[in-house]
Amino acid sequence: MLSPLNSVSFDAHFPLQLTAARAFSLEDVGRNRVLLRLLAAEETTLTDPALARLEAKLDACLMLLPHTTPVLPEHACRVGLTQIAIQGKGTFAPQQTAMLTLMPNWHYPLSLVLPVTLSVLPDGVLAQFERVFDSEDEARWSRFVFHCHRRQLS
Repeated sequence: MLSPLNSVSFDAHFPLQLTAARAFSLEDVGRNRVLLRLLAAEETTLTDPALARLEAKLDACLMLLPHTTPVLPEHACRVGLTQIAIQGKGTFAPQQTAMLTLMPNWHYPLSLVLPVTLSVLPDGVLAQFERVFDSEDEARWSRFVFHCHRRQLS
């Protein structure tokens, strides 16, 4: 059983990886923004045929990306608004900083990259997000987490 978080959360098995801390780059910001827009848009339904065709073209482009995206190991995790509890043993020191690479949607071979501060839990590791989202991206991430939380409850 995963440790509880300080916010709304949902349980999942996602490809993810913790690596040594590094500078958070503009490329990371851009990749995160694209993925968060896709995640936040999942709930919408398209009635305009032109938008449906555009979405189909985007899906076709996204299908080509797996060839360039590294394969990450899958882990049981509890995902919240500002934290992720990751099940399993790691060799991390308390309050160590790291980079979390997370693929929160199997349909999109894009990774969310976040600087995190780690805490050791009895059943794994707690990754606390550093403040890297602007207000729009934070709203998109929140929409995704709440949507997954509601879906898990139903």
